[in-house]
Amino acid sequence: MVDDHDAVRRALARELGQEFEVLVADGPAAARRTLEIKAGIIAVVSDLMMPEPSGLELLADVRDRWAGCVRVLVSGALTPEQAEPIRRAGVAHLVVLKPWRYGELLAALKKALGEP
Repeated sequence: MVDDHDAVRRALARELGQEFEVLVADGPAAARRTLEIKAGIIAVVSDLMMPEPSGLELLADVRDRWAGCVRVLVSGALTPEQAEPIRRAGVAHLVVLKPWRYGELLAALKKALGEP
């Protein structure tokens, strides 16, 4: 889980932690370090709007370097129409728009991972 806002990281970790071990990073650099060190990471959930680089750039890098990792972009700055090309381009498997209802992100991630 990558977000530059502590409160958002805590909320997302709480929701996703119901089903998954959640590692948190306060930005793309920390996320990359975690991916390089810890084997077996199955998904990266990243906010879009962060200081350089953006979450979109981070997920493009994850796609190129850790191809088996499911990528989820979370954003309050996109419309559904803007989110679809990002998904179609393969940068993110899912784009979840803020605000989401509790449980919605967890259900979407489980579906992307092929879990019931």
